[in-house]
Amino acid sequence: MKKWTTYDLALIALLASFIAITGAIKIPIGIPGSEFQLSAPIAVFGFTRYLLAGILASLILFLLGIHNLLNIEIAMSDDFSNRRWWNSSFIRNFSSCFNASWTDRDCGCSLRTCLHSWRSFWSVAFSGYSGNDFYRFNSMAIIKKCSKKLVKNKGDIIMLNELYSIRMRAAEGGAHEQGGRHISGGERLGQKEELHKLATELLTKSLNHSRGDCDFIQLVIEKLQNQEIKTVSPLPVSTEHVQNMTEGRKKAVSLLSFLGISDEAITQGLNFLKQSTHQRGAIIVDSQTGKRLDHQELKGVRVSRMDWHTQSWSNWSAFHQPFTSSRIREALALASKVTASPYTIAELCWSDDPDYITGYVASSATGYKRITHLKNIGEDCGGRIFFVKQHCPLDDYISYLETTPVCITYENETEHRRRASS
Repeated sequence: MKKWTTYDLALIALLASFIAITGAIKIPIGIPGSEFQLSAPIAVFGFTRYLLAGILASLILFLLGIHNLLNIEIAMSDDFSNRRWWNSSFIRNFSSCFNASWTDRDCGCSLRTCLHSWRSFWSVAFSGYSGNDFYRFNSMAIIKKCSKKLVKNKGDIIMLNELYSIRMRAAEGGAHEQGGRHISGGERLGQKEELHKLATELLTKSLNHSRGDCDFIQLVIEKLQNQEIKTVSPLPVSTEHVQNMTEGRKKAVSLLSFLGISDEAITQGLNFLKQSTHQRGAIIVDSQTGKRLDHQELKGVRVSRMDWHTQSWSNWSAFHQPFTSSRIREALALASKVTASPYTIAELCWSDDPDYITGYVASSATGYKRITHLKNIGEDCGGRIFFVKQHCPLDDYISYLETTPVCITYENETEHRRRASS
């Protein structure tokens, strides 16, 4: 059974609107009853979509008092005629005039079919190329462009075929569940033909990490069966240059306070990260009370199933040359997914990698703010704090973070800046 996507619903709604308006406009051909209906090109989107959109349009027009039952019957006859027109060759259309049994079965009205066939004949005979076809293809291009625009914007949903989630986690001293010390983790999305390359990259990352030599590596590859992929734009990136850890943390506190997070919550968040050396996932904190909400101890909440669209990453990298490392690629994808949730106020993060001291504060309001010095070199404390709104529906929020696939998409810098400012 076909699963209807948001794209399908948006497209059918758009087609129904198009039918409702253009169905009343007809171009006379010269033979009574054979007028060309401007809504006919919609048949190229598939008979099922055309039929559903036609029924929806007829229902709306009937409720508004514009159409009566006779109008609906005529419109539905046109729907079936358009299906036959698109699925048949010109010769079959023309010959249908002389084959009452075939036309009766296919359209339900041999006279109407005959007239449609004559219409097709004169269109081809006088123009050499069917003007109806020209109108069909141009209308199809316009409608498809509009419908695709509906599903391109931030937060909308698309379908991607054959997409896989690749997840890696590595530990030293056994599996995490058996007390092993967390070393590394990684998340990617990719097509089937990319799996070998992506798996190799994640394995290389786990085997070459400054936190230690792992003796446990788990690599999970999962096909996203018929799942809808949420598209999110990357956060704008900027860097706050500071001289030392004290100055860096003051800058983080200032950014978090600006976003309306209470002093108590900020202090608690900083304390969580200072004490965190084996934390595997993020900690969720109430932005006003400072209370930890996830209750998952060292496991925390692992943000999963997100990555950049390949071409989007290439486009973004061309405009952000200082920020093209794999570390920033992964962190920005994660932060963009997290802050796309309406319940996230901000994320505070610095790495548990002892050799990496840069961290960030991310929010939908201020973007991805890198802070060059949030801990001292050699310290292995670190992690992620998600400051959320009060009364956040925790189960739904965690489900989004852990299971909703998100693709980071980027068109060009001008469009990105326009969306960021809107």
